[in-house]
Amino acid sequence: QQLQQGIFISCCYHRIQSSNWIPKSRSCTEQKVKLNRFELRIPSTFEYSASTKIRNRRRREMLYRVSFDLLLRDVLGNQKYQQFTSVPDKWKDLSFDDFVQNISKREHILIPQQTNLNQYLEIGQKKLTQIRGLGSLRSLFSRLIELLVIGDRALWLQEKGREAVVGIFAPEEVTPRNTIIISS
Repeated sequence: QQLQQGIFISCCYHRIQSSNWIPKSRSCTEQKVKLNRFELRIPSTFEYSASTKIRNRRRREMLYRVSFDLLLRDVLGNQKYQQFTSVPDKWKDLSFDDFVQNISKREHILIPQQTNLNQYLEIGQKKLTQIRGLGSLRSLFSRLIELLVIGDRALWLQEKGREAVVGIFAPEEVTPRNTIIISS
């Protein structure tokens, strides 16, 4: 039995099997549109609908991670970003001193006792401001990427002889992934 009507709500565009997005429609394929997983992730990295508590916690964690990275570059003499597994949520509510103590203990990194952690926190805040500026530039592309993927899916359905209508089903404040494809 063939599907008579379908409603598609898109999300999580970056969760694909391959490292690059493969368009479904002939139009996007012919235009040689290419997006990788990182680029597809851009629409899902914004804090539109998070609560104030979660938004503040995420911003504090970002500040702490950037500041800790700067600290490690000095302590370890390594100029590459040091990746760590995620930290427990309760660590994100700690002071920076306690955060550094916990993560350095977990990762077996010796931080000299006389280290001025406030200095790293201040420098980290300046660096985070620069990073957020780049994030503003990224946000310009967020909706475009999302609409490209949705448009490709709608075109593919039309190429298969289906009717496809793209619309908005909720305000952006409710959910940033608010586009819908109705196909019949």
